[in-house]
Formats: sequence, structure tokens, C-alpha cells
Amino acid sequence: FNKDTLGYVWLYLKDPDTLGNYYRAFTKTLGIDSVYLRPYPSVSDDRFFNGQFAEYSLSRGRNPLEDNKYDDNGLDSAGVSRFYFRKGQTVVVKLCSIDAPHYDFWISIEQQFMTDGNPFASPISARSNISGGALGIWGGYGAYLDTLYIPK
Repeated sequence: FNKDTLGYVWLYLKDPDTLGNYYRAFTKTLGIDSVYLRPYPSVSDDRFFNGQFAEYSLSRGRNPLEDNKYDDNGLDSAGVSRFYFRKGQTVVVKLCSIDAPHYDFWISIEQQFMTDGNPFASPISARSNISGGALGIWGGYGAYLDTLYIPK
């Protein structure tokens, strides 16, 4: 009897055979999340799987607007981490195709987070495509959405 009720969502994709494809993923748990959340990490490129099938797990992202629902360790009142999905939930996965400058910006931000540093004070420079000394990104997303029900 399997009592495990928590887990991740697995993403499977077929990458085009041209090198230089970039992706960003989001999830939204219906009835819980008011916005799409970015898992950690949320961006990838096709450097290691160009033209092949790829798979990786997506955790539930963090919504800073809901931090009051979790303790300092990221656990809810039932002792469950905010980053897991639960049986019985419906999750919308949004996989986006992005361009190289967009990828460069987000991977630099996520690399800063991986070092537990402040993104504005870290020794890693965030890459931006906005001129005039501003920090940010201007770009578009080509989005594909799929809705998944996690059976009880």
C-alpha cells in the first residue's frame, strides 16, 4: 500500500534539432495558486539534449504573497513543504519558448539565488537587455499549457 501523497510533476519534451532552444517553465495549482509560479530552476537550454527527448521534474514554485502560510522552513500547518504537489490536485504546466537574451537574464538571476546571495549585491552580474543602466529583461514568451490531474 503506497501512502506517499506528495511529489513533483514530470515534464517531457521533444526538442527541435536546431541548437539554441531555450525554455522557461511555470506551474499553477488550481484552487490554490492565484498566479503561475516558477519552479526552481525554471529555465533550461538544449545544450545537453539538442534534437532529443528530454525529461525533468518540476516542483511547485514559491509565491511570496503566500509566505504567511508557511513557517521559516517552508512548511505549512500540516508539515508539508510548499514545493510539493499533492494527490488530488490539478496542476497547469506552462512551458515557454524564450530567446537567448531572455534565457541569459533568468539563468543569471537563478545562479545568484543558487548561491543564496542577494541578486542586487551578489558578485554574479545579472545580464540585461535594457540599456541605460537599468536591470531587467524585455522579451516575449511562446507558451504551451497542459492541465494535469494528480489522481488520489
